[in-house]
Amino acid sequence: MIRFGVLLGALALTSVAAAQPTRSSTPLPVGIASDDLGFAVDSNPSLLPYVPRYSLVASHLRANEGSVTTVGTDVRAAFVLGPVGLGVGFDRLDAATDSRGRFSFSAGYALARAFSLGLALRIVGPNGSLAGTNGLDLALTLRPSSNFSFAWVASDLLGPLGLDGNGSRTIPATFGVASAFRPFGDDRFTAELGITARTDRYVVARLYASAAFSRGGRAFLVAQLEDLAREADGSLFAGVELRIDGVAAGSGLIARRHGENGFYAYASVDGRASSGLVEREHLVDIVLEGGTSVREFTQRMIEFDRARIDPRVAGAVVRLRESGIGLALAQELRYAIARLTERDRLVTCVLESPTGAELYACGTATEVFVEEAGTIRMLGPSVDLVTYGGLLETLGIHADFVRIGAYKSAPERFTHREPSAESIENTSGFIDDAYERMVFDLATDLSVGRAVVRDAIDRGPLSPTDAQEVGLVDGTLDVADLDDEVARLHGRELPLDRPGSAPDRLWGDAPGVAVVLIEGAIVDRDNVSLPLLGTRATGADTIVATLDALRHDTSVRAVVLRIDSPGGSATASDRIWRAVRRLARVKTVVASLGSIAASGGYYVATAAQTIYADPSTLTGSIGIYYGKIDVATLATRLGVGIASIERGEHAGALSMYRPFDDSERARLEELVQEGYGLFLRRVAEGRDRTVESLDGLAEGRIWSGDAAEHHGLVDRLGGLVAAIAHARALADLPDNAEVEVLPSRRVGIVDRVLGSVIASPTIPVARLSGLSFLVYASGEGMWALAPLDEGVH
Repeated sequence: MIRFGVLLGALALTSVAAAQPTRSSTPLPVGIASDDLGFAVDSNPSLLPYVPRYSLVASHLRANEGSVTTVGTDVRAAFVLGPVGLGVGFDRLDAATDSRGRFSFSAGYALARAFSLGLALRIVGPNGSLAGTNGLDLALTLRPSSNFSFAWVASDLLGPLGLDGNGSRTIPATFGVASAFRPFGDDRFTAELGITARTDRYVVARLYASAAFSRGGRAFLVAQLEDLAREADGSLFAGVELRIDGVAAGSGLIARRHGENGFYAYASVDGRASSGLVEREHLVDIVLEGGTSVREFTQRMIEFDRARIDPRVAGAVVRLRESGIGLALAQELRYAIARLTERDRLVTCVLESPTGAELYACGTATEVFVEEAGTIRMLGPSVDLVTYGGLLETLGIHADFVRIGAYKSAPERFTHREPSAESIENTSGFIDDAYERMVFDLATDLSVGRAVVRDAIDRGPLSPTDAQEVGLVDGTLDVADLDDEVARLHGRELPLDRPGSAPDRLWGDAPGVAVVLIEGAIVDRDNVSLPLLGTRATGADTIVATLDALRHDTSVRAVVLRIDSPGGSATASDRIWRAVRRLARVKTVVASLGSIAASGGYYVATAAQTIYADPSTLTGSIGIYYGKIDVATLATRLGVGIASIERGEHAGALSMYRPFDDSERARLEELVQEGYGLFLRRVAEGRDRTVESLDGLAEGRIWSGDAAEHHGLVDRLGGLVAAIAHARALADLPDNAEVEVLPSRRVGIVDRVLGSVIASPTIPVARLSGLSFLVYASGEGMWALAPLDEGVH
């Protein structure tokens, strides 16, 4: 007959049932090293921490051997509390020779995602030959990667010690191991091989294979060879499982070598979901306020990405309060909200006193509310071209620069009294693109004509009533009434929560995506943080070390360069470009351009395999310049005496106390021309085009993301969420592959104490960045820096 009991994967026979006189066993339709559902209560308690929140399994066995029928019924329940998994189970066996009931209590603890321990206590009921017998199992699971899992289970450890409560016989202990392999890194296909041996020389080998034929089911096969140390016996178990979200049902046929046959069926409910029918139980709360930094905005976009793939999320509440985002980042936010609503998530935007960019960002939301006393500051896009030439001249400071290209206007802020005609022309074209994109998108979102949007912009600022008449908002809302509004929209009360990781079926430290931040000016050496000025700079040493480490990091399969930088040192930019190129030879690398990715910022992006930009990203500015400041006049005014002692024709060329002479300027023009040529070659190589094809696109010209995509300077339009999704697809990663932001940034006490003050929009510290950077950059070499420090607002 077939004795009902659980074979511990290829690991061990069920704790108490293993001591029954018959030595055959019925295999479970799961892998002991690979499947983490309610079956783990019996098969491997160290898998319990990996159960997807909860799992309830009920199963039934009926087997025949001649005129003898064996019937078994099992119920198992498991749930997870943080790193701890708990499980209970009851199974009953009714056979011609014996009947019994058994209770199981199991627990597992995950020391890390890749390693867990478990134990189980099993107690046989008061009836049957093993009445009152106790069993103790120990187990561990090791999952070093998404492709491999190893399990060890030892069961019936109390028997040989005489502590099992059964005085009439000794129950043999069982020890086994199993290894599972997933070639694709997920549960599309799993193969597991294991072997177990009892202390009475009963040996079992087991092969388990499972193949998912869609998100709605799988087929499985279990083959066993038993009693290998004496007379070999064998069994074959094949079946299918159908699944809709967290509900599954499976059945299979069992055939044994000596003529026994039967069937096994089960049904389960668990926290794993495969489509939209799962209960959506909470909302994500995404807040941008107080001058959102590049790193903070990146984290919010990752939260949107997680909410999109988490089946438990019913929608989102997005709250913008003086966020400081410009038009490009507003386009990213608009896109991220659209990705949620496309998946039938409902999104509520709550605005305090929104700018045009903030209102535009909420165009794809389900509903948009503004506070009753708020003002809608939708005035159209704008930038300020500021030059300090007259101020520096008044102070007695001379900015001395050599540049290539009439449109490479970055030095003009230090050399000109007012912006040049070329700078105004180039920037006006950029603003035209941003304005037309804003009008087009808002008209599309509101289903109105573009003239209506243009009129609303020209009438701004608008009151909430005016904005509601145009259809820009759905009304006013007191934040205290937010819960009531959300309950009305969703038809029930839902808690607000920060988005977490969605339940997955991945093992161990599964490969994921790294987002590498390049923010602020690009400089040599390490990352620089100047909290008192509200600025941060990206150091080539830091980024190159990060990128080179990622080349050898098996936990990262794809990298997204998140660039929000006007550029900086040409040397530093080229070092980063070469590091990106090295990384792109072995891994997927995608660049995502934020508000601004120009000059050196665009330089490093061209080494990526694909470039994403927002429609209003400020990019391009392909050009180089070299310069310094000369404070000789100021020093004289202040009574400072200077005597320069030089050896060598150009020994004092970098001195702050005299300008370049003609021969020095001629030599610098040669060097700048060489640097510009290298910039062009890097762009041409990265974009797979000729240097000649860049004519009319370089010489310092800036472009909107729309125009850059048209001219082939970027590949696709879309924000960070789109870039991450593309990187996952190129690297053959699942939609829920984890995302990590690098390099990490330590927050010092100055940041903590002064952060809220520095971030305040009432202190225009960003306006000082031009002059402060001039001092910082003086004499540092060639620079690839854009004419603007940030994007359009």
